[in-house]
Amino acid sequence: MICIFCVEMITKYYLYFLIYPLIILIMGILSSGKILETSIRIGIIYFGFNIFLSLFYILNLKKYINDNRKLDVGRFIVKNLSLLSALSFMLSSIVYIILYFQMFKISLSWELCIRLANRYTILGSIATYFFIDYYSIELKRYLFNKKGIEFSPQNISLWKKWIIMYSIVFFSPLLEIFFLVSPYVNVKNGEVFKQMYMMGSLLIVMIFLFVFIFAKSVQKPVTFLKDSFKMISSGRYEKIPIISNDEMGILMFHFNKMSQSLKEGANLKTTLGKFITNEIADEIVSQGIKLKGTSRFVTVLFTDIENYTHITEHMEPEEVVNMLNDYFSNVVSIIQKNYGIVNKFIGDAVMAIFNAPFDDSEHAYHAVNSGIEISQIDYKYNGITLKTRVGINSDTVLVGNIGSSSRVEYTVIGDGVNVASRLEQLNKKYSTSILVGENTYQMVSSCFEFRSIGEELLKGRTSAISVYTID
Repeated sequence: MICIFCVEMITKYYLYFLIYPLIILIMGILSSGKILETSIRIGIIYFGFNIFLSLFYILNLKKYINDNRKLDVGRFIVKNLSLLSALSFMLSSIVYIILYFQMFKISLSWELCIRLANRYTILGSIATYFFIDYYSIELKRYLFNKKGIEFSPQNISLWKKWIIMYSIVFFSPLLEIFFLVSPYVNVKNGEVFKQMYMMGSLLIVMIFLFVFIFAKSVQKPVTFLKDSFKMISSGRYEKIPIISNDEMGILMFHFNKMSQSLKEGANLKTTLGKFITNEIADEIVSQGIKLKGTSRFVTVLFTDIENYTHITEHMEPEEVVNMLNDYFSNVVSIIQKNYGIVNKFIGDAVMAIFNAPFDDSEHAYHAVNSGIEISQIDYKYNGITLKTRVGINSDTVLVGNIGSSSRVEYTVIGDGVNVASRLEQLNKKYSTSILVGENTYQMVSSCFEFRSIGEELLKGRTSAISVYTID
C-alpha cells in the first residue's frame, strides 16, 4: 500500500522529473552540442531522481511499518527520507562524473570537476532534498491517518536550510557564468580579471547577507511561535503580539484565539473542581459527559456532625457557613490524603467515595483510615467542640453521571450507599464514632482493632447485617 502511494505521489509530481532532465539536456547541448553525451547525462540524472523510490522496494518499507519489531527502522527511513534521497542522488551524479571522464577520455582538471559537481551534484542534490522533503509531508500524513504512526520532530534549523538552499541556488549560476566567460577574457588583461573577481566576491557576499537576513526574518516569527507554544504547555495562557504580516501573522492570530479558548477551558475546569473533585472534572473534560453508569466495587463513607441542630440553633446563617467551611476543609483534606474523593456535601454531612473514578486496590483501608482521622478531629468553634460520626460500607454500586440531558451529577447509587448512610445514623444508638459494614470489615479486619456490635436490621432493609466499630 505504501509503495503504491509512493507511485501515486510521483505521478502527481511527474513534471518535476521531466523538467530537471530537460534543463540538463539544454545545458548539455549549449555547452558541448553532443547529443550522445547529453543522453548519457539524462539517463544518469534521471536515475538519481528515481533511486529514492527503489529504497521502498529494496528496504521493503511496508514490512518495517507493519512489523512492530521493525517499526523504529521504518520511522528512521521516513524521517530521513529527504537526506537519504539527496545522498542517493549525489552518489548517482558522482558515478556519472566518473563515467563521463572514462567514456570521453577527458583529462582530469579542477575546473572541469568543479563545473560538473556544480551542474550535476550540488544543484541536483539540493533540488532532490527539498522535493522529497515536500513529498515526505504527504507520506507522513498518510501514515498517520491510515496507520496511526506518529513521528517526533527533528531538530533541524529552518533558517540554516534556507541559507544552504538559496546560497547554492544563487551561487551556482554565478559559478557557471564565471567558467563560461573566463576563456573569452584576455589573460593578459589582468584588470578585467581583477574586476571580475572583485565583483563576483562582492556579489557572493551580498547574496549571502541577503539570504541570511531573509532566512532569519522567516525563522524569527517561527521561533517566537514555538516559544509561545511552550508557554501554553506550561499552563500560561497569554496572548502574543502579531509580529508578521504574512501567513505567520495569521497563525499568531489563531494562536491567540486558541490560547483564549484554552484559558477559558482551564478556568472552567478550575471552577468545576470547586463543585466536584478535580479527578471527576478531569474525567468529564477528557471524556465528556456520558449519561450512563458502570457497576463498580467501591467503599462509601458518610460523615455527620453530632448535635448539629442544637449547635446551630441560635447561630446566624453567615456564622454557620463560616463554621462549616472551616470544618469541611479539615474533613476534605483527610479524605483526599487517603485517595478518596468528596462526592457531595449534604448540610453538615459529607459523602465520599473510594475506588472511583480511579482504581485503588486498598480503598477499604483508606476509607477506614480516613474515618478514624475524621473522628479524631479536634475542631472547636467559639468554644464549641464539633464531634464527627462516620459510617463506612463497601459494596458494588452504580457509578457515573446521573441525571437529565440538561443537568447531571456524578454520584454513586445502590444498596451499598444506603447501608453506609444508615450506619452513620446508627452511631446515635450505640454512642459510637465509627461504624463499619460487614464487607469492609472482611477486607481490613487484620489492619485495625474492630469490635463487633452484632447484627442490625437497618431502616429500609429486610435482612440484618453485621456491624463493627473501632474503639
